[in-house]
Amino acid sequence: MQMIIDAHAHVFPYLGGASGWESVSAHMATLDRQFGPARSASELSASRFRIGKFGRFEWPEEGVYRQCMPPSLQDQTSSPEFMLAQMEHAGIDMVLLQNSKVYGKLNDYFAECVRKYPTRFVGLVEIDELEADKESEISVSIRLSCL
Repeated sequence: MQMIIDAHAHVFPYLGGASGWESVSAHMATLDRQFGPARSASELSASRFRIGKFGRFEWPEEGVYRQCMPPSLQDQTSSPEFMLAQMEHAGIDMVLLQNSKVYGKLNDYFAECVRKYPTRFVGLVEIDELEADKESEISVSIRLSCL
């Protein structure tokens, strides 16, 4: 029997939440710096960046938005159940979950998805590359690889 595995899929909670960061504002500041218009540090700290609907990141006071995600992400989430529906539609048996700092720090979220659907998801661990030699990053990788 043939098994079809997709090596690149994404699941993530609401992009406007903390998503594994220490706070919502820390996550929003990261997204604002990465995707927002070029600004000085003081302008950046005063930004009213927000997660819009239909894949948009918005800066309403500046009259700017960026289409960062597909419009099909109406509520800016990609739940494991949403991914399972897409997999069923495409005839995919299993996916390898890829993370990106855009989505947040999702190691624990991925671990829960794998626990809930162990025959459908394999999750990759996200590490802070600049801290990869630190015990905190090594222990996260070891802890999550033992699931």
